[in-house]
Amino acid sequence: MLQSLDSDAPLPLPSLPQEIEPGVIDVSHPNMGEDLVIRIDHYYPKNKDQLIGYANSVASKPPITVSEPFDDYYDLKIPFNELPDDDYEIYYTVLDAYPFSNPNYSLKKRVKIINSPSVKYPAPTYPDAQGAIVDFETILASRGLFVRIAYRSMAVTDKVIFTWQGNNIYGDNCEDSIWQKEIPLTADDVSRGFVHFIIPIDFVTCLGQGGTGSGQYSVNGKESARGSVLLTLVNISTVMLNVTSGAPLSTPDLSLSDARNFVNVFSPPGKEMVASLSEGKFFENKKQQYSFHANVFGRADFSVISEQDANVVCSVTALDNSMEPGIVPVIFNSWNDGDQAITAYAYTTSALADGKATCTVYVMIDNKHYTVNSLKIDVNGNASIVGFYDDERQHGALPVPGSGMVIFSVCNSIAEKNQIQVTAENGKGSVTFSIMFKKFPDF
Repeated sequence: MLQSLDSDAPLPLPSLPQEIEPGVIDVSHPNMGEDLVIRIDHYYPKNKDQLIGYANSVASKPPITVSEPFDDYYDLKIPFNELPDDDYEIYYTVLDAYPFSNPNYSLKKRVKIINSPSVKYPAPTYPDAQGAIVDFETILASRGLFVRIAYRSMAVTDKVIFTWQGNNIYGDNCEDSIWQKEIPLTADDVSRGFVHFIIPIDFVTCLGQGGTGSGQYSVNGKESARGSVLLTLVNISTVMLNVTSGAPLSTPDLSLSDARNFVNVFSPPGKEMVASLSEGKFFENKKQQYSFHANVFGRADFSVISEQDANVVCSVTALDNSMEPGIVPVIFNSWNDGDQAITAYAYTTSALADGKATCTVYVMIDNKHYTVNSLKIDVNGNASIVGFYDDERQHGALPVPGSGMVIFSVCNSIAEKNQIQVTAENGKGSVTFSIMFKKFPDF
């Protein structure tokens, strides 16, 4: 009989209908079938809950998504050919559908699987995970996710290669999570019976709230089963901030009405957050206070404009005061003196190195004394001029409008310093300056 329960408490034990002898599942038993069946029959689900069963770190596939009317029980299945003979902890996880797939896990049932058809090595496991769920503060403290590999007959001559990749909560492949490591075994590893190492933190946090990472290893070319883990970001304890600087003060002029600096936030997904300014206004609502929620990746972005104050302070805190707030200065710069037809210029720097965020450049042309129809833009390193492709992405030309104000943006997927050169046609002036792209969150 399915029962209601406190969502903060561990979920009830699953049932194992194939457990004919207590604590043992004999795969050779008649009518056992091809899959281990993990039955959820004591948990009252909510609509759109996602259910995943586990044998150690081996996950059932595909996840079952609950829909109304609710069934009396739910069977989660793992093929026996993924479960070599071994001792297993059997449990399940539940990801709720609202607001940001908060995971919870059940109590664990111990069982020994014998006479399995699997010829694979045991799946890797994740010692810091609780019920296949690893939280942000744990991986932050370790600077990554611990992995343990254990199999019989380990030898220092073994060639062990581990591969890792994950999906976000929407099931999309996360290219940023792809990581591989060749693991040299030592005599101590062999004596201990296992080897452990850390997946660097950036390859884990990119999965986002409710994202799933999966690891698999090979020994001398023979594969293991695949071990999975879920990520939760709900216990981020400190608001992390990044901000661009250097935007000019905004003016009623159409070309400068939205001159702004961008603020990037890393905080728990779904938590109600409030940003406040000492001066200036938020571009999004033209006020000095702005409420928002981070997305499933813990990320939120907004921007700040200022008409007269060059130095603005932005603070971000949780509405329930459950976190250490983040405080950052937002700097607006004066215009830089230009050269000949280039009367003045300004630019923002310290944008995110994610290939999407941009640094913006503002160039003021003297159309009264010079005839300049275009500007040549050159960028170096891995930077690209937004809107240009192929050979022109680093060496493009922009037309000069009647207002004389040319605005363009530069992006980069690599954290580095880039040199920007802006040259008026026919040698009528040139300026060179540097901008930065930063990694964020920078753990």
